[in-house]
Amino acid sequence: MAKKQTVNVYAYKISTPAIDTARNVATDGYYNHQLFEGFLNEIISNSRNKILESGKYIHLIGIKQSSDADVLEGLFHTTRYGTKSDIIDVSNDKVVSQLEPMHGVKNIVNFVIHRKSGILLIQNDPFKLIQRNNLIDFLERNVELGKKHVTKFNIDFKPLLVSNSNFYTIQTIYDEDFYQQLAKIANIKAVSINTKVQKESVNTALSKFTHSGVSSDDYLDDVTDVTYTFKNSRRNNGVKHVKNFIKNALDLEKIDTIIAHGSNKEKVEFNKIKPRKYQITTTINDSKVLDQSKIIEGMIKIVKEFKE
Repeated sequence: MAKKQTVNVYAYKISTPAIDTARNVATDGYYNHQLFEGFLNEIISNSRNKILESGKYIHLIGIKQSSDADVLEGLFHTTRYGTKSDIIDVSNDKVVSQLEPMHGVKNIVNFVIHRKSGILLIQNDPFKLIQRNNLIDFLERNVELGKKHVTKFNIDFKPLLVSNSNFYTIQTIYDEDFYQQLAKIANIKAVSINTKVQKESVNTALSKFTHSGVSSDDYLDDVTDVTYTFKNSRRNNGVKHVKNFIKNALDLEKIDTIIAHGSNKEKVEFNKIKPRKYQITTTINDSKVLDQSKIIEGMIKIVKEFKE
């Protein structure tokens, strides 16, 4: 008998960063599904839809119109591989088979895109491979395949103009509680941001505080984190536009921690900021197979009713 099971899906937004050349302004929140879907189809048709390296397997199986004309649905398969392991029967601890280095356990990751808004919902991937940064890396490897669709867009949607190297963005839509917590501080005096860094990033930052001509070999070394603090030390004044600053940060996923400090020593801390999460109820049968159709139906319903 099938039992109910809950799965998580996470929210992102795809945008088409077009310039309106008639008014010389950037579009805000605009999404063109013909351009992005054309790009995805090129990746699939050119057999460039798989990453197989460093123990990570990501395979874009396909995309298609869902049961709702406003929604595109797609499917990834993911796994991790690279280690020879025994497969045991957990009821008696006996080895029943072996997992070879080039074998992995297949996981199904569904996703949907609302064709009008660009809202993207991605099913939770237990292997943590289909996340924003990995998805962008997957797409960037194939960005040249979008060229003919960019050319077509620039003709069909003139005066809008996009470039061959920057015709999409993917941003995380953050959990609403993130902003609700921030709103509890009436007067924000300072915002501290901690981020993981590579040596090159550290040296770039340190160059602002050293004499010209100093060798980078003389900079600090073995630095893993950098913390930036933005504050207003004037009495009765606070830091303005904090919410918009955080919302529009270019790559918030690389930020480890954000701490907002209030004038009365209040402190709100955000660790490992996560995208907005939704839960969908599906069923799992006696063979432990999830009903994928219910997951997709739930994702379609959420993306159709989605409010940023």
